[in-house]
Parts: sequence; structure tokens; C-alpha cells
Amino acid sequence: MRWNKQSSLLCLLGAALLTSSCAEKVNWKEQAITALSKHEEITSYTFTGRADLDINHEAKTTSNPIVDSLQQSLLQGSLSWEGTAALSPLRIEATFAAGAAVESSAMKLPVLFADNSLYVNIPLINKPEEYFQIEFAELAQLTGSDSALTDERLKQTAHLFAELHSELYSSVEERWFSRLDAEESNPDGSFRIGIEITEENQEELSLVIRDHWPGIVDTLHAYGLLSQEQTTEWREKGQSLTLHAPGQLSVEINGEGYASSQRLDLTYSWDEGSPQTIRLEQSYDDINQNPQFQKEIPEQALPFSQVLRLFFPAARQD
Repeated sequence: MRWNKQSSLLCLLGAALLTSSCAEKVNWKEQAITALSKHEEITSYTFTGRADLDINHEAKTTSNPIVDSLQQSLLQGSLSWEGTAALSPLRIEATFAAGAAVESSAMKLPVLFADNSLYVNIPLINKPEEYFQIEFAELAQLTGSDSALTDERLKQTAHLFAELHSELYSSVEERWFSRLDAEESNPDGSFRIGIEITEENQEELSLVIRDHWPGIVDTLHAYGLLSQEQTTEWREKGQSLTLHAPGQLSVEINGEGYASSQRLDLTYSWDEGSPQTIRLEQSYDDINQNPQFQKEIPEQALPFSQVLRLFFPAARQD
């Protein structure tokens, strides 16, 4: 009898160890995609982000040297942002800072999206509480966009980064996914999952992105972020895209299962040209909490049309 009890105990212990061993095999890819899919459940949040770019882009010059200089500084500089968003009804407030002066308060650009309008405070032109206003329909006309920006499109755009990440993750083999932070690094229960771009997998991942590049470009066009001309150009160019190590695509998952941070760190080239880099991170906090907006929607605002025409001369209406 004693032997039978001991045998049973050993069997139970063995089964427990075997089960534990199996449980440790985590499908990181599935967890990442599940967290990204929960982004559709987010209705309000605070956000911060930063992009560092070193892109050798042969941009088309305009007749406005201010626009050309701004375009070049954005392609080879830094952009940071922070703000608060609620999607129903739509209201987004944010502050952007661009170029080498990211930390300079003088270069910060406060904006508001509400009531189908964009409100913007330009520090060198406006007083602290003074805003220009332009309706979305007029903004599309002046910038040459194929279709007008709407509240609904802005709501969808709030989920764009997560959607693109999810599409790419779905196409990459599970073996390239891993946990990227230490097991005990985050006391709040969050952890980071992603894909490290290495010399071993850079060619395979390049092929994955090339295969899905047309869909990525079409998605950007559908969200109104690319014109039809840009869409055609980008679709053709994507077939020569090559990734270079090191790099990373990753998502941080918080204790509630949301993708609370998404990171993209890529070095790439076109047509065997010189490497270019883009580092982009967007983080979310206070998810589905009562949003605390800091800026009041202006009851009276100045017309923004004349200012925009300085930046988009081709869109002037004579």
C-alpha cells in the first residue's frame, strides 16, 4: 500500500512538472495580436509619442522655402507629441514639438480636434489662448487631399498604428516572436513582446513586408494619409524595400491586456541605396478612464485659411 501511495505521488508530481513545462511554452505572437485587437475597445486615453527620423527623401520642392525647410527638418529630425483623446463624441487635444527644438516650449504647437474642426495655436503668431480654426472640409481642399477629414475618419485613425502592427505580426512566423524585457522588470504586470530584426531573419522579414506593402499603402490611403499619386508611387517603391539589422517591432501589454505601447525601430533601404532609419513609439495610459482635458474649445477663433495658403500655395484659390 505504501508503495502504491508513493507511486501515485511520484506520478502526480511528474504530471505536474510535465504540465508546468508545457505551460511555459507561450505563443507570444498570439498574445501580441490579441492585445492589438483590443485596441478597438478603447474609447478614451492619454497618449505620448516620439519619432526620430533620418530619411533621405527626394521630396518635391515647393515655391515656399518655409515649407521646404520644414519638410526637410521633419525627415531628418525629431517629432514628439502628447495629449488626451475621447472618441465618442470625438475630441482630441495634443501638443506637438518638432525638429531639434523638441524640448523648447517656444516650438510647441497645441492643437484641438472637435466639432469637425481643427484648432491650432501657433506660438510665434497667436497669443497663448488664441486659436486659428479650420473646418475639416476646407482643410482637405487646401492640402489637396482626395477626401475630407471627418470625425469618423479621425476615430479610425486613432487605431491605425495598432492595425498596421497587427497586419505585419500576422504575417511573421511565430518563431521570431519573443518576450523582450526581463521576467520581473515591470511590477505593474506589463511586459513587452516583439520581433527583433537580426542578420539571421532580415531577409525573410524583408520579403514579408514587400508582400504586404501594397496593403499597407492602401490602408494609409484609405485613412486619407496618402493622396492617390503618393499611393501609386509608394506601391511601386515598396518592391525594393530591404530591412537591415538591428531593428525591432514590439508591443507592450499592460495588466489589463491592452497594447499600451507600440514601438517601431527600423533601418531600411530602397533599391540598394543608403540605409535610412525611423524610430517611432506611441504609448497609451488612462485607458477608458474619464478623460481630463486641459484645453477649452475656443468660442471664437480666427480663420486659418490664409495661414494654410502660405504653406500650400498650389491650393490657393485665386
